[in-house]
Amino acid sequence: MDDMLRVIDSKSKSFSTFAIPTEFQPKGLAVSKDDRIFVATINNIKIIKDDKSVFAIDVPSPPRVIALNLDCTEIVVGCEDSKVRIYKVNDDALEEEKKQLTNFRSAITAISYSPDGTLLAVGDSQGKIFVYDSKSKEVKISYWAFHTTRINSIAWSPDNLHAASGSLDTNIYIWSVEDPMKRISIKGAHQAGVNGVTFLDNNTVVSVGQDACLKTWKIQY
Repeated sequence: MDDMLRVIDSKSKSFSTFAIPTEFQPKGLAVSKDDRIFVATINNIKIIKDDKSVFAIDVPSPPRVIALNLDCTEIVVGCEDSKVRIYKVNDDALEEEKKQLTNFRSAITAISYSPDGTLLAVGDSQGKIFVYDSKSKEVKISYWAFHTTRINSIAWSPDNLHAASGSLDTNIYIWSVEDPMKRISIKGAHQAGVNGVTFLDNNTVVSVGQDACLKTWKIQY
């Protein structure tokens, strides 16, 4: 809670020597292939490059989550006002697009591009998930609505055919892109809520929760 950005060297497992102030409370970050860091704070979005802040843009509503697309040309930011704002990445600057994703009725709490970059999944604090075509921003799937409260995490399988979602409602759902009405439920996966989910491979999901546990799940479709 010191409103600072620090980087850990993956080889030495140690912090780098620099620390960059974010000015405001950070809520999420994304990293490009060329090591630019996009930080969403409660007031703005910053770009960090070569150990210094090079750009900042104010956001009308406090951001909750942020994601960067596959070719590093677009940032999407989910906000408290239930909107997803879209920003074009122009080198070391951001330009807000006129198009917004406005299908939600509550704060955006999870957001994730599919590995191939073609789909964008967005979840809100009421447990609703929409899946969009990442280029046209048209809704592709609107049936993923079986969570009863806040979506905390969305992850995609490596083959882009399934997504996993974890929620404050303690449950995990595995969703099918090819058959959007089909789902696999893992009820009560973590007591007091699921904090994060990810795929190890197409048939293995890992989750962490408020119960201080890490669990592995084998999925049979």
